[in-house]
Parts: sequence; structure tokens; C-alpha cells
Amino acid sequence: MFDPTIFENLKIALEGTVYDKDFSGEILVTSRHDAVDLADMSREYRIGFQLKENNTESPQQLAAEIVLKAETQDLSGEILEMDAKDSGKPGCTIFVYIYHKAVTIHLCSEIEDVLDELWSFRPRIRQELSFALPLDKKEERYKNTITLDFGRKIDESNFEDLPEMIDCTISSLESITNLMNNRL
Repeated sequence: MFDPTIFENLKIALEGTVYDKDFSGEILVTSRHDAVDLADMSREYRIGFQLKENNTESPQQLAAEIVLKAETQDLSGEILEMDAKDSGKPGCTIFVYIYHKAVTIHLCSEIEDVLDELWSFRPRIRQELSFALPLDKKEERYKNTITLDFGRKIDESNFEDLPEMIDCTISSLESITNLMNNRL
């Protein structure tokens, strides 16, 4: 028998917390991916969800995805119990992605302001807009991918942060929904 890695422990805690929110009716889990990259032996876990009342036919199509990653050096450093000075402290990185269809690009700065306040200016926020051609001038729609990058590794000492992160992600979805509804 072997001890589970930091990645496996965090994945189970993240998945359990998200599914608790799904079972309570707050959100609807829409996707789940657990991958091992055999080329470099890294791991990635993705779990996506949307607000329970969010209609997938809504023009906003608002959804969130939390991504947990463990790179090769983190996994090998932990398994081989390498000294921290050789490979750095083993751990995982975590990102929150929010996807929505924006009616106008002018809301991006307002979305960033709302997210900065909700997340207490902690993660770095990046927004990427894309669109498909031909663009319908009557109904401009852009796909906005919002990335929340925490810029640090996490480990089992961050277990208690996961419920707060998920709650804050749900609040982000609610706030963007309210912002978009006030603009329509």
C-alpha cells in the first residue's frame, strides 16, 4: 500500500466539497475530468459547475471550472521525499476559470472590479475575449474566459481554504449574473 499524494488528497477534498454544494442544490456539476499526462507524468483534475438556476440556453451561459494541477517535479519530489532545496516544496497549483458570453466588451472592467472585491484582491485576474466570425452586428457576443491565478502552490495545509474558495466562486457567478442582468 502507498500513501496518497498531496494531489490526491486535495482532489478528494475539492471534489467532495463541490459535490456537497451540488447535493444541497446550490450548483449543478456539469463536468469532471481527471487526467494523467503519461508523457511527463503530471496530473490534472477539473471540475465544472454552474448555478442551479442558470439556464444553459441563457445568453450568458455562465459556468465555472476549478483546476488542480501537479507537475512532475512536485509529484516526484513528494514521492522520493527530496529535500526542498533540490526541487522546491512539493504541492499543487489551483486555478478558477469562469466562462460566460458577454454582450459587450465594456463590462470587462466592471467584472474585474467585482471579482477583485469578492476575492479581496488576492488572485491575479485575467480576461480573454474571443468571438466567432461572422459577427452578428445586432447581437454581439463574445466568449469571456476569466482566469483567477493564485500564483502559489498549495498542499494539505490548505484543506480549510477549499470551501471558502468554492463559496467565493459561487458568489462570483452570482455577482456576474446580477451585473449582466442589470445591463440587459
